[in-house]
Amino acid sequence: MPKPARLALLALIALLAAPAAAVHAAQRMPIGFFDDPSFRWSPTRAENLQQASATGASVIHTTASWPGLAPTKPADPGDGNDPAYKLGDLDELVYQSGLYGLRVMIDLNGVPPTGIEGVEPTDKGTDRNGIIRYGALVVGGTKMKVHKAAINKLFDTNNAVLDIEEVYNLALQLP
Repeated sequence: MPKPARLALLALIALLAAPAAAVHAAQRMPIGFFDDPSFRWSPTRAENLQQASATGASVIHTTASWPGLAPTKPADPGDGNDPAYKLGDLDELVYQSGLYGLRVMIDLNGVPPTGIEGVEPTDKGTDRNGIIRYGALVVGGTKMKVHKAAINKLFDTNNAVLDIEEVYNLALQLP
């Protein structure tokens, strides 16, 4: 093969390979909204979620207060359908978000100091009646390990930024 043809072939291969490498390297940073009035309680919440998705969002962040979710003690704490649980708007948020390709991140607060009935503070992936349980002491310990790993990672360089995917991957690497 003549030298000019080899150079042209090499250039063509390089041009074809460059876009493939760029596509493989590009990852979308999770971006989302934290606005319960718009996404949980508004009469136009479905339209709001659709618009959020159309803007490129991938996550909806919400809060849930234990006293609001379980204002009275459930007869069967392990039964998510127990009428004492008030999960309607939260269930709808998770369902509706999924319709638009959005993930939901829930900050649960106000859990009683003793935890949730049927879940021992030291449960670590304990299976009881087909329900996997994690206790408050295990979750808190894991949270602190993730926090420490993320802080250490930030000190690797002076311009580090950790998105949700990077923090999640750090958590997966924990012992």
